[in-house]
Amino acid sequence: MALSPTISVCFRDSCKTIRVQDSTGAYNVSTNTGGWGAPNTTLAGADPVTLEITLADQSTTATFTLTSVVNAATIIDGKFLLDDIVTNDFTGQAAGTFEDGILHFVYTVTDGSTEYTYDADVLNTCSVECCIEKMRANFKKELCGCDWDNYWEQYNNALMLLEDIKWAFSCGDFTKARKALKALQKICLSVNCRC
Repeated sequence: MALSPTISVCFRDSCKTIRVQDSTGAYNVSTNTGGWGAPNTTLAGADPVTLEITLADQSTTATFTLTSVVNAATIIDGKFLLDDIVTNDFTGQAAGTFEDGILHFVYTVTDGSTEYTYDADVLNTCSVECCIEKMRANFKKELCGCDWDNYWEQYNNALMLLEDIKWAFSCGDFTKARKALKALQKICLSVNCRC
């Protein structure tokens, strides 16, 4: 068998942190033949181990060397922490939240001359979802205003666009997902949600 590395990614702290975990798990002849451990690569034998992340702008990239993390890791419930990444881990990026969009991850484990790679695209919609929640929270205030119909229409359009983004992403249509995200961001800008 051969190692088949995988990762799991989640956004934390209001999208100020990306938590990346190795989700490869331990080798098991019956249930996980691509896991860590003999006859596959061991945690201690992996060298080098890297994680490359390309941000939603599709041009900002950073590579993190995680060899020492993997070499010292203990697998608990099939996972172990690789890194908690913040925006200023990327050259030229200020501290803050990660921009909404599609991020690309490349996790590479090398054992001698053999390289094992896992690619993943991850959708981040933290800011636009925050915007929609704030729109919902303002219903009572807007209900008594003169512009309720327009607000209700924008809210429903925002919900529809969020579903469009998620659907297009899940179908691999990243162009459509990005286009719908841009339209939703325009709505959020017009209602001044400050997310």
